[in-house]
Amino acid sequence: MSAKLKEIGAIITAARLNLGISKNKMATKLELPFKYLELIENGEFDKNYHNALVSRYLRIYLNYLNLDTEVIIKSYKASCDEYKSGKHKFTLFNYKFFSGKLITKLIIIFLLCFFIASKTTNYKNSKIEEDFTILEKALHH
Repeated sequence: MSAKLKEIGAIITAARLNLGISKNKMATKLELPFKYLELIENGEFDKNYHNALVSRYLRIYLNYLNLDTEVIIKSYKASCDEYKSGKHKFTLFNYKFFSGKLITKLIIIFLLCFFIASKTTNYKNSKIEEDFTILEKALHH
């Protein structure tokens, strides 16, 4: 995420807070998806989202807040151009999907599945041995 986008998000958040409007009320008032409003305010509306849609939402938000729409939109587009031109190296591990929390959750799920599968197998094996023992006793009597 770009420092420019973080700065834009901070300016927008400060302007909204100055008006005393919550994020939920702002999203409703502007008829914008809450998710995009949050992304804009957090400065996370860069390479992962459709530029035309974000530009539109950003423009609506900036106009409502009476901020300098054209200057901020130009700064946003310049920041996006950094990604397109390769000035920003994109790797799989800086993509949000591979966040530490997600990886941790996947490891825990894998370990739980492995543990449950091994316990189930052990139970089945001991149950089979027990059944054979009972069957053997029944046959010898």
